[in-house]
Amino acid sequence: MTTTAFLLILASVALHVGWNFLCKVNKEPSLSFYCVANFIAGVVLFPLLLLARIDWLALGGHFWVYLFFSCFFELIYAIGLFKGYGRNDISLVYPIARALPTLLIPAVTLIFGIGKTPTTLALAGMAIVAVGCIIMPQKKLTDVSWKLLVSPGMTPILVAAIGTTGYTIMDNLATENVLSVTDSSKVLSLGAYLCVVQFGIALFILLYMLAFRLEGWRVLKANFKQPAPYLVGVFSFMAYFLVLGAMSFVTNVSYLQAFRQMSLPLGVLAGVYFLKERFTLPKAIGTAMVVFGLVLTVV
Repeated sequence: MTTTAFLLILASVALHVGWNFLCKVNKEPSLSFYCVANFIAGVVLFPLLLLARIDWLALGGHFWVYLFFSCFFELIYAIGLFKGYGRNDISLVYPIARALPTLLIPAVTLIFGIGKTPTTLALAGMAIVAVGCIIMPQKKLTDVSWKLLVSPGMTPILVAAIGTTGYTIMDNLATENVLSVTDSSKVLSLGAYLCVVQFGIALFILLYMLAFRLEGWRVLKANFKQPAPYLVGVFSFMAYFLVLGAMSFVTNVSYLQAFRQMSLPLGVLAGVYFLKERFTLPKAIGTAMVVFGLVLTVV
């Protein structure tokens, strides 16, 4: 993992903590909330789509398949997260939903031969990061059990983790295609791609809500009148824009997913400092494991 990739992910992590902190202090995100946030992000990025010189027709069928499934997995992620917050505390859902892709993405990339195989030390570091993320939200160390992963309340969290795994891999493949057919700068090209993705996510969520008659237009309009979705939309696209930029500086997308977990220790510190949450022993041990695992990942 290069220094450039590390710095990009570090900046992304700070923004990711920021938009999740905004969600936490305002309200639990809903599907309408996600829909509005992604639409706003697409609007902000639209000038880059107009400026980028990308021959979309030259991308071929593979790109459009990657794009479709990226938006589809983003929808899966949003559904899982939304239902997870409805059944469990955010302090449980968020860390575990972030932890599981750290294990799932290396497994998928290894099985399908995507990217260069991570070193044994890096894979061990990713496993330590995932375990640390699972320990972090527990109230006591005795609460930590692998049975937690097969409990009924874990189903939506597993769905969110599968969604994260899917869209991360699809975006990695899609951006490789985009950068191969453009003579624009990387910033313009990735911004244009992300604009299409943001509008695509908003459309997929909207169609899902209409198909299953969820929340309704009144809730959607109410979210357009609130400042939180606008701020979350801008912060989230900036955070993921940096992730897309870092993808071309790593040999396997697994490294990016592992390092994105730095948001968890930072989120814990933000909660302790700003929200006066307790700094429990599981939080301390989980945070230390995440940091140690990340060190192993880049050694």
